[in-house]
Amino acid sequence: MTTTAGSLPIDRSDHLVAVGADELLALCADTERQAREAELRRLECALRWAHLHPDDPDRAALGSVESAAVVDAALAPRAHRCGTVLIDRAIAEATAGAEPEEQGAEEALSRSHWGVELLHGPMTGPGRWAGTSRMEITGDTVVLQGFLDVLTALAEGEVARTHPDDTIDVRRSLAVGLVAQRTSCDRPPRIKLHLHADLAGLLDDTIGTGSVERLGPITTARIKEWCGSSSVTVLPVLREDRTDAVDQHDPPPWMRELVTQRDGHCVFPWCATDARSCDLDHIEEYVPMDEGGPPGQTRPDALAPLCRHHHRAKTARRWRYRRLPDDSYLWTGPHGRRYRVDRDGTDPLS
Repeated sequence: MTTTAGSLPIDRSDHLVAVGADELLALCADTERQAREAELRRLECALRWAHLHPDDPDRAALGSVESAAVVDAALAPRAHRCGTVLIDRAIAEATAGAEPEEQGAEEALSRSHWGVELLHGPMTGPGRWAGTSRMEITGDTVVLQGFLDVLTALAEGEVARTHPDDTIDVRRSLAVGLVAQRTSCDRPPRIKLHLHADLAGLLDDTIGTGSVERLGPITTARIKEWCGSSSVTVLPVLREDRTDAVDQHDPPPWMRELVTQRDGHCVFPWCATDARSCDLDHIEEYVPMDEGGPPGQTRPDALAPLCRHHHRAKTARRWRYRRLPDDSYLWTGPHGRRYRVDRDGTDPLS
């Protein structure tokens, strides 16, 4: 049985005690105080260790007596009022002042982590991709601060005139597009996305949807927006019933595209690696024609996408598989277990 007292539920079956808002605030404050006291105790232990072991090769937590003395002087008058951030900052400043070579090494190590990464996925928790991605940039502090200042100036000026109702953060994001466009001398950017949509639907003003490979569905309105500001290559629809064969090991581009779209992902059991990141494997081992191989070995129904790891497992003959008439794949593992794989997933058979 559950009843309420104040603002929180009480579960009588678990013998919980009601706690009001004031008690919760007091509890949070007490927890914060205990955490601060624990951090101060950690600092005290570090200072004692540095004083007692000035030549320790591990440098303890502060590195030297000189560093410990600087931290002592900086924190002693206000240690009881400091949080963990100020304590860590004092330790960093003390270490850098007493041992500048270590600061230089730390800066070099930090530089090795610089990079730019583009991440696709839901922005509002679990769900589906909705045409929004996130870019993470790690680099020089002054350079990134300068870049943010440029974006802010554009967001508060030019972008604000065309998007007055958007927040400053949204306008900064839109400003990134302006910077990219001007860097490319106003030429439309070449963006490689594989969009699937009915061209007739793009001419319709009603709401429709297409899809982006690897990401998910997208409205035709967003597709039209992208097509209007980017360089676009339109590819014809492939006939999935084509069975043309070529007498060479590597498939031509049309055949690779057909197999990629047909299977969608690595066809090894439970593997979801996108087909565009996979090798195209000859299900039956390819034998060059000048070594006695038959003609027509490279054709759509004789190929399947395998990620590099599983391609090696198959090539090493630990696993074997064949394509079934219903376009699924039957795999046999090294211990005789069998699995059926199609676009929707994997079914263990034995």
